[in-house]
Amino acid sequence: VYHQYVVKLAAGYPLTRDAFMDALADKGIGTAVHYPIPVNRQPVYENEYASCPVADDLAASVVSLPVHPAVTDEELAFICDAVRELRAE
Repeated sequence: VYHQYVVKLAAGYPLTRDAFMDALADKGIGTAVHYPIPVNRQPVYENEYASCPVADDLAASVVSLPVHPAVTDEELAFICDAVRELRAE
């Protein structure tokens, strides 16, 4: 069973995560951010773990691309092409 296909936008990537998601949405490709708040920022833990820079970075830079058993090879190729095009811009 497929759950998530998460990619991390590298430091220095020319688009913000929101701009990346918007650009894919303009092409009809849905995306999601499944865990926007890292554990160290959750109310129950925020006083215990003040500094977790890696978790903060990941929470701000990861995005989930479409993945499920019904994604066709053609749709997968379209998604890959769209991501490549954005990377080249």
